[in-house]
Amino acid sequence: IRPSLEMRTLNVSLGLLVINSQCVWLLLHRVEPGMRRITHHVGIIFSVFCLVSIGQVVGLLLIPDTNNDLFQSGLFDTLIMVSYQVLLILLTFGMTLMLNKRLLKEVEIQEEKFSKAFRSSSYAITLTRMSDGKILDVNNKFVTISGYPANEVTGKTTLELQFWVNEADREAVVKELSAGRQVTEREFQYRTRSGEVLTGLFTADMITINDEPWVLSSIIDITERRQAEEALHQSEAKLRGLFSSMTDVVIVYDRDGRYIDIAPTNPTSFVRPREE
Repeated sequence: IRPSLEMRTLNVSLGLLVINSQCVWLLLHRVEPGMRRITHHVGIIFSVFCLVSIGQVVGLLLIPDTNNDLFQSGLFDTLIMVSYQVLLILLTFGMTLMLNKRLLKEVEIQEEKFSKAFRSSSYAITLTRMSDGKILDVNNKFVTISGYPANEVTGKTTLELQFWVNEADREAVVKELSAGRQVTEREFQYRTRSGEVLTGLFTADMITINDEPWVLSSIIDITERRQAEEALHQSEAKLRGLFSSMTDVVIVYDRDGRYIDIAPTNPTSFVRPREE
């Protein structure tokens, strides 16, 4: 076997052409359509690699180089080597930018998911600073139940808005979160923009933003439920009062004939129910 620098260069050029053409097909065609905007520039660099390799192969075939000395390259070989070096530098920067864009895209996707879940949640969600209750953001449900527009509460504290009916409730929540405990479905009262008081189930956890503790909390409005329960209790109390004030003996049974109640409590006479 006789060593040939020309054949070695030809083989290397063909090998690079195969590899670079596969990279071009992968980055410009094989990737998903949404990713082509990110891989487009690197694909173009690999395309130029292919053109340089083709030019080198054509040059070797049309203009044979009988010089077998690696250290005495001609002008054509020098231009090819300089082109490869420039393309390698561009490829390094291009792949770095491609990776950064890919990471930024993933961050944007996660941020979009969180934002949509935050805005469209059926719970009133707030993001407040733990130290003073400054409001960073609120969702649409909070605007609905509180009556405050989002731009009116952002940047203000819950104490300035007098949102907590009892300020000691917030202090207790902050104390528990600072101790590393999560607050789950605690019942508190809140004051709306119109001055009405609503009852809500409060759930909160602490998150860190820019090395500062913040409180991500949600409120479920149960005002109507509590009002219905209170009305039911009042109706039951009235019924019990009416039942206990009766002079006749009244005995209450269920469908199975089991005793439920009797009025008055200590009747002077007792009537056994008729058996059917």
